[in-house]
Amino acid sequence: MTSHYVDYTITLPEVQSGEISHLLGRLWQRLHGVLAADDIQHLGISLPALAAKHPGNVLRLHSDAKT
Repeated sequence: MTSHYVDYTITLPEVQSGEISHLLGRLWQRLHGVLAADDIQHLGISLPALAAKHPGNVLRLHSDAKT
């Protein structure tokens, strides 16, 4: 069970809302690369607002322990 987490919420004007997918994708790639390269296993990444055709606007880092 995840007991600690930090949410990063991206909010853009309606005109630029299509860029949220791109921003979250790039952020996901970077974070996943760092976690894998440094063998960090106590942190996870999720998209809690994920919808069928949109990743949502929230990226969550979570862990079982405060680190």
